[in-house]
Amino acid sequence: MEKSIKAIIEENEKPAIKSHDLFRLQFAASIQLSENELNLLGIINEVYIDGRYPGDLGLLPQGKPTTSEIKTFIDFCNEIYTKYIGLEDWDNGIRNQSSHFTLGRVLKLVDTDIEPELPQLTVPVIAILEVKQKLVTLNINRPFVCFCPGAGSPYKRWALENFIKVAEELLLSYSCIFIFGLDEKDLQVEFEKISKSTGIIAFTGISVPQLAALISMAKVNISNDSGPMHVSCAVNCPTIALFGSTNSKEWFPYNKNIHKVFEKDCAFYESCGICERRDYCVQDITYSEVIEGVNKML
Repeated sequence: MEKSIKAIIEENEKPAIKSHDLFRLQFAASIQLSENELNLLGIINEVYIDGRYPGDLGLLPQGKPTTSEIKTFIDFCNEIYTKYIGLEDWDNGIRNQSSHFTLGRVLKLVDTDIEPELPQLTVPVIAILEVKQKLVTLNINRPFVCFCPGAGSPYKRWALENFIKVAEELLLSYSCIFIFGLDEKDLQVEFEKISKSTGIIAFTGISVPQLAALISMAKVNISNDSGPMHVSCAVNCPTIALFGSTNSKEWFPYNKNIHKVFEKDCAFYESCGICERRDYCVQDITYSEVIEGVNKML
């Protein structure tokens, strides 16, 4: 709740408040609440303060909140944030689309006149200039394709060797840029071991606005189901989205006219049991179908 209210304060360009007290923050954010909402805010505030600054009776003198109470707290936090930031459709079947819009608002990239159903990111000029300078430094002076081989879970990652194989197929006509996040050093080390082509270049340590700028300049982005995949869609870069253990019907790229989803029935459905969603497996997606899909986009 504290983070939600502080995000509202920042969104409305009000002075920052250095406080954990939810009532002080609510007043600073000019959030109007009903009597019942104020009572609920008070309960959350008491639990929060007791947990953060324990008294003589222990961490939570009134006892731990029940599971039902915690769900009420979370729903209330979401309601406050979406109501005052303007994302009422957060849980109405377009969660992934609103996620793009939220990301853009937080990063101050999004055009606030755009409806959440059709989100777009407007990339800051400074980020574009920074990325262009880096491209010049790396001597990338022809059209390029981006690759985002990372993902939050290993079961969402198409094999790195497959990404590199696709890149090698494209090198004759395009430069190939592999993007690695700060927490994907292991994946980058593996990339450096197995990538032998000088035309395949790694981008690391870039900010999210720079990521959006880089992908917006690409001819195509090939990505696992991940944050960069959603950024790619939000800057209208034609995207190949590779799905494994997550539900593509919930997290699909929202404009299927320019994006393509790949996912496969898992050959080990009866025995695997590893993934969140056992009936699909990202490793069953073949190199040949991905390169065919990319060629149709280029």
